[in-house]
Amino acid sequence: MVYFAVLQNIAFTQQNTTIEIKYENTSKQQVINSIDTNEVLFATNKIIHQLLSENYFTAAVDSINNSKNTIYISSGRQFTTKTIRYRTNFADSAILNNKELTQLSPSSLEIENSLQSQIKKLNQTGFPLAYAQYQIQEPIADTLVIDSYIKSGNKYTFGSFEQKLNYILHPKFLHHFLQIKYGQNYNQVQLDQINEKLSTLPFLQVKDNPRIKFYGTEADIWLIYEKKPINSFDVLLGIAQKINSGITKYQLSGQVKAEFVNTFKWAETILVNYENLNESSPKLKTFLSFPYIRIAPLGISNQFELFKQKEEFLLLQTKTNLFYNLDQNQSIGLLVNTESNTILQIDTTSIIRSKKLPLQLDYKILHTGLSYSYTNLNDRYNPSKGNKLKVEIKTGNRKYLSNPSIVNTRPELSSLLQQQYDSLNKTRTQLSTLLEIDCYLKFTKRNIIKLSAKNQSIFFASVSDNQKYRLGGYQTLRGFDEEIFISPSYFIETAEYRFLLDQNSFLSAFLSTAQISSTQSIDDRYKQFFSTGIGLQFKTNIGFFNFLIAAGTDEQITYNYQNTKVHFGYVSLF
Repeated sequence: MVYFAVLQNIAFTQQNTTIEIKYENTSKQQVINSIDTNEVLFATNKIIHQLLSENYFTAAVDSINNSKNTIYISSGRQFTTKTIRYRTNFADSAILNNKELTQLSPSSLEIENSLQSQIKKLNQTGFPLAYAQYQIQEPIADTLVIDSYIKSGNKYTFGSFEQKLNYILHPKFLHHFLQIKYGQNYNQVQLDQINEKLSTLPFLQVKDNPRIKFYGTEADIWLIYEKKPINSFDVLLGIAQKINSGITKYQLSGQVKAEFVNTFKWAETILVNYENLNESSPKLKTFLSFPYIRIAPLGISNQFELFKQKEEFLLLQTKTNLFYNLDQNQSIGLLVNTESNTILQIDTTSIIRSKKLPLQLDYKILHTGLSYSYTNLNDRYNPSKGNKLKVEIKTGNRKYLSNPSIVNTRPELSSLLQQQYDSLNKTRTQLSTLLEIDCYLKFTKRNIIKLSAKNQSIFFASVSDNQKYRLGGYQTLRGFDEEIFISPSYFIETAEYRFLLDQNSFLSAFLSTAQISSTQSIDDRYKQFFSTGIGLQFKTNIGFFNFLIAAGTDEQITYNYQNTKVHFGYVSLF
């Protein structure tokens, strides 16, 4: 039975066209102002579909009179009931929605869409080769009979993964990451999502769609991808001009970072970072992250930091995050943070004169908390669009440790100094927060705006100088000396414009504002600071080169361009 008008071989001129509908006992005409044959075809099919919805199931084009520009449609008789009968060799009939099918009007499009829906359900439950046919029978009395045949084919389960070009990922990680278990029913939806999920891994370059190899009752999945250069070696050098007693000196600072990704084929990240940004103040950071551990559907990361501030103090810090991936872009985690700070040199003269504890004290911290991260950047190193968000909230105890060298500075001061320790330790609970936001907006092919904001704060208990955050320099507030500010709380906002020279090279200009609390309480007034600068990044065959010039000032907005900071960077990917 045909439900659609066939007018492709008829040419209609731009004039009125009459469509006459012949019912059993009457007729009705409709005049349309036709522009071309396609418009006439659309109007004709619309009328036929309307008749079908009114139970004129045998409605069709009867004839066409070109001389009169008239199309005749025969409605046929109006049916009062209809039955759609389905026959299938599939045993599990519960998966087929027969109730839905029996409520269809018998148009070809609706029947085909409905059957396609049933096939999709079979494809998601282990039957990738299922197919359907239907046939409209002659009317019986007032009942229109439509026979449909749904054939499921053989049932298949997912087998193993085969990495056709390179062996890059451990099979157990693939099963976990793609959420496809060995032996589960074949599911076409999961198969269609594979490339989308794999594209979120920065060290993979997907080359083609997955292929399926049917073997017995198993469906092996062929993955076609290559490894991208993602391991990096990063060198950053900074030159700062210092004027002391009228003498101009230049100070060189540096940082070396090495990052290794997927070395053990579990999508893990290993990072080692060494920096000496201030004279006699080395800092060592290591970071290890496994997005999946075999004993649970969780990931784990650990960060270790060892920092020596000249001859003043030694900081040892660890942060462990046990996280769960909500999807490929976001995760939540449980944090455990420990911190130990030891004073190396004590100014006893100042203690005796002031009869007070020094601003830097020995302490230990144990914090626990929650973390949340989200990222959908389109590139790991040179993103042009997307967002990145990181949130941490931690709380716990901080205890100041009584230092015998301080308490015993003078016998007559021992009791007083110990009382000051006891007073500080009355309030041990601390709450610390971290918020980082990056947003990349691509307006045209070559113009990008990067907006970023960062905040860290310590609440409730008083904070010694050696526990405060250290700000300034390339990593936090460009245009200022490295770690020139110490603060229990700060906010930094940056707007950066980038003009792309090519995919990995650009010119940039930025403006940053910062609000920094320089006292022990975050309730005190924040001081305002500004920095601005220009930069260049370009890619060569041996890696990325960066060049940046920046200058900073306070809220008086008086830039000292003689104190401009210059940074050189190099990143090699392998």
